[in-house]
Amino acid sequence: MMDTKSLVAAVSAAALGLAASAASAGVVVSIGGTALAGQGQTSAFNGQAGYTTFDFNSVALESLQAPYSGNGRVVVNSLGGQYATPQTGANPNTSRYLAVPKQTSGTMAVTVIAPTLSNYFGLWWGSVDNYNSIAFFNGSTQVASYTGGTLLAFPDPDLTPGAQSQAAYFNFTFNGGDAFDRVVLTSTQFALESDNHVFGTSVVPVPGAAALMMSGILAMLFAVRRQRKNLQVA
Repeated sequence: MMDTKSLVAAVSAAALGLAASAASAGVVVSIGGTALAGQGQTSAFNGQAGYTTFDFNSVALESLQAPYSGNGRVVVNSLGGQYATPQTGANPNTSRYLAVPKQTSGTMAVTVIAPTLSNYFGLWWGSVDNYNSIAFFNGSTQVASYTGGTLLAFPDPDLTPGAQSQAAYFNFTFNGGDAFDRVVLTSTQFALESDNHVFGTSVVPVPGAAALMMSGILAMLFAVRRQRKNLQVA
């Protein structure tokens, strides 16, 4: 029979094992949002507690405002050779959106500071191109990055590689305790077009399996202690 000290050690080892497993869990990328009249799609989390949305509708055209900075601009409609409205036939978009870059010189990126340390980011991304990219940072450390070419490999019936008139809602979910405090959108040509950015600032719960395992181990610890106490009384 395992004594109390051994069981405590087992609990500690299990906890460390769970933490290590969670830390390597990475990022889950998925496609799919909720239709928003005249604005394409938004995140299914839009408006929920713990989530913040930036839809650019209150931002002046041709400008940026905090928490956005860099070489980008808020635009509407399409301009040949520079930017195309992020939309689909089923999800038209007549609202303002973000285009990166503003011009073809200098820094070709926009940095977005997350409202708080976040574990979710979603955006309505139009005309996804190989020269588009998105990167996530926690402090000075880059925790994840994707090119448009990588994301186009995700199966989606409404998204055709190279199609300039198509869009999809991309969700980036960090699990296992991973998080980020800023997002960098980069395009080496005209342009990376996106709308309806949603940040998730809610705390990610302990995975159900991990919680169940930990509760089981703690129950074992309690049972051993109770049994030892009964033996001492006898």
